[in-house]
Amino acid sequence: MGAVFLAFLALNVLFVRTAIWFVTGFVFGVALLIAGTVPDFSGVTPPLWLVGALVALFIAAQYGYSRHQMAGALVDQSYDADLTAFATRRAQQLDVPAPSVYVAEYERPNSMIYGSRRSATIVLTRGLVESADESTLDAVVAHELGHLKNGDLWLMTTLNALPVLAKKLRGWASWLRGTIAGGDGGNGGSLFVLLVALMLGALAIVFRAASLLVFRLFSRYREYAADATAAELVGAPEQVAAALAELDEGHGPPDADARERAAELRQACFLPHGLGERTEDAGLDYDVSLQLDEDDSGFSGTDADDSSGMRWDRVDEIESRNEDQPMQRLERQRAESESPTTWVRERFLPDTHPSTADRIERVQSLRE
Repeated sequence: MGAVFLAFLALNVLFVRTAIWFVTGFVFGVALLIAGTVPDFSGVTPPLWLVGALVALFIAAQYGYSRHQMAGALVDQSYDADLTAFATRRAQQLDVPAPSVYVAEYERPNSMIYGSRRSATIVLTRGLVESADESTLDAVVAHELGHLKNGDLWLMTTLNALPVLAKKLRGWASWLRGTIAGGDGGNGGSLFVLLVALMLGALAIVFRAASLLVFRLFSRYREYAADATAAELVGAPEQVAAALAELDEGHGPPDADARERAAELRQACFLPHGLGERTEDAGLDYDVSLQLDEDDSGFSGTDADDSSGMRWDRVDEIESRNEDQPMQRLERQRAESESPTTWVRERFLPDTHPSTADRIERVQSLRE
């Protein structure tokens, strides 16, 4: 825990120092060089007290941002008084402040906890509440309280933010490079923008990889610790092991879920499967069938009712429109821009959670 905190602190100090250098050194230095002036940056090193103050503000901003994003991503939450009372009784046994319990309208059984020690929120999905028995719910709540007892919560919440920021910086760098395409391409302004964009993109990739590594190592280790605390709290390691096995069964890695609304949200969950679809979306049953007219002249329906001007008797036009829908555009964008990064992340960075089989084995070993 201490080693991870020191790594987190060092990463934030390095980020702030790099940001100061990027603005006061690289950006202005490149601008002066392009203008034909040799820059002189002697004596512009910021004092330590200023760096320390900026780091403290930066960490506080990360915590506030990550907590807000995690709450905002879990739409349609409802406070559950009975589950809160149940969690309160368990929290008293662990001698920790009682959290609030909310139920989020997602179909995949999972849970998470976020916030601070004095103001924690446990989120259980509707799929978990409706499918799990009392023993499983008890083990899941105990696991989340284990994070609270072990002091993980503040750091878990804060560590979510830096990878998100680094990803946004990479996006801004791509946007800057894109602005050059609309310009002359050969003047000094374009060269300046290109150099700034390239450096910003390189720094963003480095900090995203480093922050993800720190977070994932922390997450993996703390899952083991929370499982052990849960086993001690419920008094039966096999109860926690059974909950892990039950909730993991039949759920593979997520494709698209609440992670996309709050990046790295999956990493805060009890199991690494995300939250799945919202419950109201999972049950939708659209009738998209189109009937041919009896004279085979085209599809039934009146074009006058279609404000888009769509020719419903032209299959090629329907397919063309479908390809230009927001979700299709998003998928194409991911395929074009995210694949290399995803490939590197999946092969060189550890997963956010240990394998469920490994967690079960460790929990069961507590009986020995």
